Formats: sequence, C-alpha cells, structure tokens
Amino acid sequence: MASSKAVATIALLLSLNLLFFTTTPCCSLIGGLADLEAAVCLCTAIKANVLGINLDVPVSLGLLLNYCGKSVPKGFQCT
Repeated sequence: MASSKAVATIALLLSLNLLFFTTTPCCSLIGGLADLEAAVCLCTAIKANVLGINLDVPVSLGLLLNYCGKSVPKGFQCT
C-alpha cells in the first residue's frame, strides 16, 4: 500500500494537474500502482478538496481512473 507521504505527494500533484486541466502527468504517477492503490490515492486527493471545489467523488474518481487505464475496483467506495 502506498505510504501517507506518497499519497500526499500524489494528492498535491493531482490537484495541480486538475488545476491546469491535464491528466497525463497524473497518469504517469499512478501508472505503476495497482487499481486499488490508485483508487485510494485519487480518492484521498479528491476528498482533501485541495482545489476548493466540490467534486462528485464517484464520477470524478471513475473518470480519472478510466482515463489513466485503471478501473474502480469492484466494491470500492470512496468514503
């Protein structure tokens, strides 16, 4: 499982990627992670509300994971 420092780093980089409307760098960050690890990291980043906007977590998470060639693990809930 990814360490909390790695999750925080990914959260920060994801927020910067979303801010500039590009997901390719984000995909390179989660590319080496298993689907569950990627989902947990992205869920944490979205829930941290680093952009100061409310996102529809299931939709945003699914879109980001799918764009990066990952899938939401069966039964995973970002809570």
